[in-house]
Amino acid sequence: MLIERRRYTKPMSLKRKLFCLTADQKKEICIYHSNNSNKSQQDIADFFTSKFGQPVSRRSVGDILSDKQKWMEYARAAIGSKKLRAGRHSDMESALQIWFTTARSQNVVITDAVLREKAKQFGSELGITDFQYSNGWLQRFKGRCGIASQVICGESAGVDPAVIRRGRQDAAEVIKGYSLRDVYNLDETGLFFRMLPDRSLTTKDKTKGAKKPKERISVMLCCNADGSDKLRALVIGKTLNPRCFKQFNPKLYCDYYANKKAWMVNGILQDFIKSLNRRMVRENRKILLLMDNAPSHIIPENMKNVRCEFLPPTTTSHLQPMDAGIINAFKAHYRRYLVRFHIDAIDAGRAPKVEVSDAIRWTKLSWDEVTSSTIVNCWHHTGILPVQPELIDCSEGETSSSASAAETTSVVTQSKPALYRDFGNLFERLSIPQELLMTPAEYMEIDNELPTSKLLTDEEIIQLVSGPSKVGSSDEEDGEGEDEEEGEDSQLARVSHTDAAAAVDVLMRYFEQCQQATEDDIQPLCLIKRRVDSLRVAAQKQSSILDFFHRPN
Repeated sequence: MLIERRRYTKPMSLKRKLFCLTADQKKEICIYHSNNSNKSQQDIADFFTSKFGQPVSRRSVGDILSDKQKWMEYARAAIGSKKLRAGRHSDMESALQIWFTTARSQNVVITDAVLREKAKQFGSELGITDFQYSNGWLQRFKGRCGIASQVICGESAGVDPAVIRRGRQDAAEVIKGYSLRDVYNLDETGLFFRMLPDRSLTTKDKTKGAKKPKERISVMLCCNADGSDKLRALVIGKTLNPRCFKQFNPKLYCDYYANKKAWMVNGILQDFIKSLNRRMVRENRKILLLMDNAPSHIIPENMKNVRCEFLPPTTTSHLQPMDAGIINAFKAHYRRYLVRFHIDAIDAGRAPKVEVSDAIRWTKLSWDEVTSSTIVNCWHHTGILPVQPELIDCSEGETSSSASAAETTSVVTQSKPALYRDFGNLFERLSIPQELLMTPAEYMEIDNELPTSKLLTDEEIIQLVSGPSKVGSSDEEDGEGEDEEEGEDSQLARVSHTDAAAAVDVLMRYFEQCQQATEDDIQPLCLIKRRVDSLRVAAQKQSSILDFFHRPN
């Protein structure tokens, strides 16, 4: 008897569905492997099978990790794409993407027709003649760069709460793979480094016009989420070598750059990020760097240890920790140094003249005085951290201890009484009419709206994509030499080794006579005294035995 053999067919409900990992998911696997190097490929496959709700095989994980560098460098903009494909003319597309980012940062409406015409213009300048700027290419370009059509409504200052909420969730998701020690935020701020609390100099006088002070610098600050690492401040001035630098070394206090407008430009930020990446390579750390989408924030390529992410446009005032009170805390300390300098000059009967060197010195001191508790509170105030523990109480009176992330009031301005106490005694000593004297809050916020970056011209964009850019570009070269606004040379006399040693002795005697002094006050002075003595000995000319004999005439 013949037995009929039937081939077993798997029920339709049990058939395995085709599942392709997106580029974002592949990058997430690479990041997870970097943070969990002790995990096997099978462990990683099991983890992401559970997370994605779809089967991820060990072999797929191995293939992804074998090409890890490509996926780690994958641009976050191309959300949802399965593969990475570069355009035929990458230089032209890079220029177009930079131009689009710059234009959108200024809330300029961009249509497909505008993008196509701008692409043709860049293509002509780059010598591209064998290319058709078709609709298909335009759609693929927009997909690669994450450009989507959106309805723009409302004023630029008004931000949709849904956008803020979505941006907060996205930021928390990105941060989740890092420890707070490895999550950083940077931002620039303009600073009227010579301005006193005189209302006649305000830039916000709506009735009498505006008299804008020209003496400004830009300061870039960067720190991590747990307050354990405040990076070296970066200062941008208008002159590379002002007169006050003749006997002053800014490198002792900060990284100093210069251009005509004292603005952040692309080359400066790239230099900073490359230096930060080299440090992280030495420390064997991988960090996340959050920043806003300013036109000058263009990220260098091949940063293996620094991952840069942009906060959603127009939401930085709500989501950026630096804007939540850290910069205001820094400015509160700086203003106190500035006002105290003027009062000491008045008491000493000398003309108060603030130089760029003074501003750099006070920038270093002010940034050092911003405490880790202030930084931690400001990070948690934004609500972008995955976990929201109770905020730490701040002893210096700069921030609020409220744990509610829903409050929109600035963290710093919640402690106005402390600021009034700090500034009030100083303000009353200044020779400013009472009706023209600013309040502490006005004085702190007077330069918050100063621009710190500029829009790139088409020529600068072409130069950027055609070859490596030089830090500072021609603006720095034009800024070299003497500062025309400095007036007469007001340099202090050079401090001798003997004068420095005597000054340290005076400080030591001061603390010895002070009833509130402790051992912690004397210890750093002892180190400074030994260092001054060492420099004095090293500067002395080595004597020779022949110096003790004189040749006969």
